[in-house]
Amino acid sequence: MPRFVTVVVDPPPVHLGVYKSVLEQMDIECACVSAQGLREFDEKQRCIGILYDLSARAGGGVEAVERIRKIPGFERTPIVLITDAPVEFTEFGLADCLILPLVPDLLRNKIRAFLEVRAREEGYRAMVDHPTEFIFLLAAVRNAAGEIEDCRYVDANRNGLRLLGATRETLLGRTVSQVLPDRAERVIALCSKVLQTGSPHQYESGFGSAEFVACVFPIGPDSVAVFSADVTSRNHAEREVQRLVKALYAEKEWLFAALNSIHDEVYFTDPQGRYTYANPAALRAFGHGSVQGG
Repeated sequence: MPRFVTVVVDPPPVHLGVYKSVLEQMDIECACVSAQGLREFDEKQRCIGILYDLSARAGGGVEAVERIRKIPGFERTPIVLITDAPVEFTEFGLADCLILPLVPDLLRNKIRAFLEVRAREEGYRAMVDHPTEFIFLLAAVRNAAGEIEDCRYVDANRNGLRLLGATRETLLGRTVSQVLPDRAERVIALCSKVLQTGSPHQYESGFGSAEFVACVFPIGPDSVAVFSADVTSRNHAEREVQRLVKALYAEKEWLFAALNSIHDEVYFTDPQGRYTYANPAALRAFGHGSVQGG
């Protein structure tokens, strides 16, 4: 099954021929869709990049990238805008532009860059899909005053998706307020604190019947990563040990109280014959106040 790049915004025929020729030479499928059709595009997993041809449309390039980034499944897809003038990207990663006229060699270089990004993305995905860790990447959502009012999910590993009962398509792009309304206020406040101080924060929390140790740390001026480990079994084991120790201590106290109350002489010794315990009746018979040093 070939990899492919998506060409959007109905490129003019003169450009479409160049796109298809270059991509076919690189054994990459060319899929043409409209801007609206990009939302319904069902091959996002195979998409290595987007060529957004703005040559026949009016509108800013940054706004075009922003709209794509809000489409679930395209949050990290590389994008190249085909434009008449350079576009300055100050907030969006994995975005670039190609200035007209369309030159096949330059286009080919952009596609190779797509492939390099895809290879890094696959390596990144293998790393974050840790068998035991629950990982989320969140981006701050700011209001007009620049204050963080929410956080948006931009990535999650398989464990994180399973924990929330979601898929990448249903989670990414949504906010914490939408996904976890009952704990959104705490999460947003924590992310805001981490971004403000630049320091990680570790805490313990529960989700359903599971217990977690989580660490939130900044990975950019507006993004945080949340790494959580399921410590349910560990905590249950620790509580069971504490319960057993308390039960053993209580049983020991009860036994000593019973031995101290009887009139028969009771004492214990170690393998070397040294006394380790003697009840009051035995101490009276020995003529000692205690067995220490005996």
